[in-house]
Amino acid sequence: MKDSSKVACLFAGYKGKISSFDNAIKILNDHGYSVLAYEHDPTVLKRGNPHDLLEMLDEIHKDVFVKTESYKKVICLGVSLGVGIGF
Repeated sequence: MKDSSKVACLFAGYKGKISSFDNAIKILNDHGYSVLAYEHDPTVLKRGNPHDLLEMLDEIHKDVFVKTESYKKVICLGVSLGVGIGF
């Protein structure tokens, strides 16, 4: 049963896919968490334009803020680069 006061945000790493979080999402759901999962376009890093990376991070952070502001408990988890994105 999901508790509407808890949400977990999961961030995939470089070239990572949300599907790699399927087991973690199920476990979090089973423990009452709603889950938001994010993956990003790896070409942002290959382009060599730091502005693109900062823009991507800003867009993700704004989205997370809007979608989590009504929750009492928010946890962020990531793999590899996803840890930095979640930070």
